[in-house]
Amino acid sequence: MNLGVKLALRTQAISLGLFCFALPLSIAGDDFSIVLLYLSGLSLLLARHQSWPKTALNYVIPAFLFFTLAASWIAKDVHLGLSGVRGFWRLGLPFMVALALTETSLQRSLKILGFTTLLIGAYAAVQHYTSIDILRSPRLQAEYFPENDVWRAVGAFSHHLTFGGVNLMVWPIMALLSQVRSFKIHERWFFGIAAGLSFFGAYASLGRSIWIGLFTSCLFLAAVKLKTKAWLITLPIGLLIIGIYTLQNSPALKAEVNKLSIGPRILMGIDRGYNIDRLHMWRAGRRAIADHPILGLGLAQGDRLQPYYDQIAKESGVPFQHKASTGVHNLYLQNLLDYGLLGALLMLVWWGYLFTQLFKQSRAAQQWDLHQALRYGIMAGMLGIWAAAFFENNFRDGEVQSMILFTHGIAIYLIQSAKAPQKAA
Repeated sequence: MNLGVKLALRTQAISLGLFCFALPLSIAGDDFSIVLLYLSGLSLLLARHQSWPKTALNYVIPAFLFFTLAASWIAKDVHLGLSGVRGFWRLGLPFMVALALTETSLQRSLKILGFTTLLIGAYAAVQHYTSIDILRSPRLQAEYFPENDVWRAVGAFSHHLTFGGVNLMVWPIMALLSQVRSFKIHERWFFGIAAGLSFFGAYASLGRSIWIGLFTSCLFLAAVKLKTKAWLITLPIGLLIIGIYTLQNSPALKAEVNKLSIGPRILMGIDRGYNIDRLHMWRAGRRAIADHPILGLGLAQGDRLQPYYDQIAKESGVPFQHKASTGVHNLYLQNLLDYGLLGALLMLVWWGYLFTQLFKQSRAAQQWDLHQALRYGIMAGMLGIWAAAFFENNFRDGEVQSMILFTHGIAIYLIQSAKAPQKAA
């Protein structure tokens, strides 16, 4: 092994560790690690020390990028469209993560991820109960001091939906790692505590879409554990529906809920009046999609969407709180707007391929080991993100995108490992 290959391997290992350390922080510290992963991975590919993963995503992701470029190229403002495409530079990350992983580096990376999750989860818990917030910018701190001067923390030193979105992917993975019997008891406790703090961090973000994502991933994990009795998960769904209906029609109950620290957020979630802006965003998005169904408007084309906002504001007599440039707060509608039907369909194929492959392998597995825990943890996280995506455009957030793509890289590694001998450490 020559010196260049040794240096690239060492850089690859260090950058993967740095990346896993930065991910739970939900700030931009992961970008430098991604660049190092790209450089070291490409060096090892050119030296033929590693082989590019063979997966259907080799065709799906480039096709998705092609239609994204096509939609942006024909957009009214080509410069803005192509600038938006620039944000997809991370899409090679799943392949680079899969290249870098071995059984040894996988376990090491998960422990680093768990360590940072513990740190930031503990900080988020302190912040939630005390309002101590030394890391987040003053601007973001000022955003989240709601009515009556009551502190209601939302996230840790980043946008609350960023923090919540990252934890939607982290907590189920940590939770299921705590169930791997081949780990030592202190390792299982370590992952279990990390899972608890990550779950609390997602809850404490007070993002209503994040809560829906947590509920969805919990239902999936409950179904996994219940197996043949999975039909029992209909009970919490039914209780939730009954609770929402009762709360909407009981002023006395509303008054009591409003006294809780999270009460105003709950009431805002079920009150149509508080959500009229988002409902009108979706309405504007649907109208624009109907006029541009095949390739959409292209990325970052808020000016082209603004006339739809203006029209709906005029019809309803209710002005928008947000400009069209902020997006429509629904990932599925946003994808159709930005890429059109073809691009949005390819993204669904991309995510659906990984989910179905993991699901098939999980059903075929004979034992509960590290790989099986990761399969179910990633699937639970993906379902949580998908549920939250009905109310937010979470994949466009750089840190959430990095977390999602990281788990996609682990998924590629797991899929390949089941089909071929595992790589040596």
